Amino acid sequence: MSDKASCSRALDVRALNFEDDNAKDGEKQQEIKSKDIEQQDEMVNSLKFEILSYLELHMRRWVQYLR
Repeated sequence: MSDKASCSRALDVRALNFEDDNAKDGEKQQEIKSKDIEQQDEMVNSLKFEILSYLELHMRRWVQYLR
């Protein structure tokens, strides 16, 4: 009986370790996704700035041309 009990406890510990590892992996994946989203946001904002700067420059040139 004691062999079965110790084996059962060992399986319980392994199951807890497995669950803990899965939780850590999930947290790591969420962290990676968050960083990817932040990088994408930065790229989008940079692109928006570039487009607006380009439009502003060309609008000013058109205004000068039309005067």
